[in-house]
Parts: sequence; structure tokens; C-alpha cells
Amino acid sequence: MAKIKSKRNAPDLIISVDKNQEWTNEELAILKNSFFESLDSNALDLFNAWRDKTDRCSLKISSYFQAYAEQLHSYRGSKCTLVEIGVMEGGSLLAWKEWLGKDARVIGIDINPEVREFEKQGVEIVIGNQADPRFWKKFFDENRDIDIIIDDGGHQYFQQAITFFCVLYHAKKKMRFFVEDTYTSFMSNFIGNNTETFVTLMKQIVDNLYLKQIFSKKGTSHWKKDVNLEIVKAYQKIQCLSFYPGLISMTIDPRKGLIPLYLYNTPRRTKRKDHRYSGDIAGVKFTWPDPINPREEIFRGSILSEKKLMVDISRKGK
Repeated sequence: MAKIKSKRNAPDLIISVDKNQEWTNEELAILKNSFFESLDSNALDLFNAWRDKTDRCSLKISSYFQAYAEQLHSYRGSKCTLVEIGVMEGGSLLAWKEWLGKDARVIGIDINPEVREFEKQGVEIVIGNQADPRFWKKFFDENRDIDIIIDDGGHQYFQQAITFFCVLYHAKKKMRFFVEDTYTSFMSNFIGNNTETFVTLMKQIVDNLYLKQIFSKKGTSHWKKDVNLEIVKAYQKIQCLSFYPGLISMTIDPRKGLIPLYLYNTPRRTKRKDHRYSGDIAGVKFTWPDPINPREEIFRGSILSEKKLMVDISRKGK
């Protein structure tokens, strides 16, 4: 592991690398500066709270700190409940307790009964298997007021998927749900015989998020006719998704009626002419951003001009 001094009065930054891999001193300096420059004050506080727990080993991806700060800073100093799956040595749980404040309730879930020892540190421990729906039913029956759930458990797709579906089904109030280390969807030692991954599952959920618009009762003649509305309804609780390197988060709200409606600021319609079909450019060619199976793709449009020119981004924007 490489150890480099940090600035802004933060502890040392310890970077873990594989055997026979190393960073040059110049690369380390760039990594250090880039990391700390990416942190706002909330993220730096979270990093310091986590890094100070040197007696409780914990591993986090560097991009998580700013992501969590952006998503969760409004909970600081409030009476809230955070649940983290995967306790390890308790370093992360104790960091959350410190960062959120004295009024926060922090619960750790783990399959290993030995982690009960961390209850002495001001956090709660629940023993259970994140892949067991019976566990989640009992947990939510006993803990109805959950604000934040973080899945830092086994990282296998089936574990992540079961946790996601159980949280979605049992959510009693608006909450934030995070899944860490989703980069495992691209690692050979996790893929096994799976044809899909947790990341592709979440990408598919995005389609259902956008298709909620179909319930607004506007533009009904233009929507695709083969949309399975029952599937879309099954994911109506999801209000938004955010994707960060290695981390996926979503807001789940069980309240009904949250349909994206078309709104005007005046009873009249605009008097301006519709220019969406103007111009002489009618399409774009580009490399589809699939790092596993890249291909050339073309988006074509309807343009009134007879020229119908094509922009080729695949030629590096030229």
C-alpha cells in the first residue's frame, strides 16, 4: 500500500494496490491533489471521520466520500436512522455515527454474530442474511423509520438484487438506498454463469423511471404500444437514480401519485413557431459507449431540409 501525506489537515491517504503494481511519486502527488480537491467540506469531514478510525480497518473507494456528501449532507445534525449492511471491523459504522451527529441512529447488519461487540461503541447490530427475504420482512416490521440504507455486504449480484427488491417492497417512508462496489459487475470472479449483472439491472430500472411519464395522460398517441405498464408500476416507488464510480444510489418514496406531470405557467400556449425540425443536420454517427462491445451507432431524425447532413462523432468530433 502506498502512503502519502494529505493536505487541509487531513490524515495520511493510504492507497491500496495489487502486488507488483505501484504508483510513481509524481502519480501519487496527482492522485492526492485530485482527491482532496474533489471534496467539499462535508465530504472532507466524512473522510476525516472515517480515516480517524485506524483501530477499525475499513476499505472505501475514494469517489464515495463526495458522492455521500452530496446525497446525505442534509441529514447531518438531524434525528435520522442509517443502516449499513456489512460491518467488518466497525470503522464505517463509527464514521457514520460521528459524521451524522449524536442524534443519529446507526444500525449495522451482518451475518457474522461476532460483530455484536461493536454495540459497545454506540451503534446497534442486527444479525441476519441480506439474501434472505424473511430477514428483511422481520427487520422492516421492527424498524419502520429508516432514512438511509447502504449495501456494503457480499457484493454478489443475487445478494444485491434481493436486497434491492426487499428494500423497494418494504419501504415505509421516503429513503435513500445505496449499493457500494457495483464495479463487481465487471469482474471475472463475480460474473460466473450470470447472463446479466446488477449494473445492467439498474440500467434497466432507468427505463422504468422515464416511463413513469406515460401515466401523465399527455402525448398518449406517441408512446410505444408495447410498454408493459404493470412492470412500470412495480417500480413507481423509485423517484431518482444516481450513478457514481462503483456506487449506485436511489431515492425510494412509497407515496402514491408521484406522476411526472406536464405543467404550463400560463393557460395559453406559446405563439412561437416550432423549430425542432429546422436546420440541415438530420443525424449523428458515434461509437456506442459499451466498453465490452463497442459499435458504430446512428441516431436519425426528421428534418424538413432536403440536405439531411450527418455528423460523424466517431471520427473524434471532426
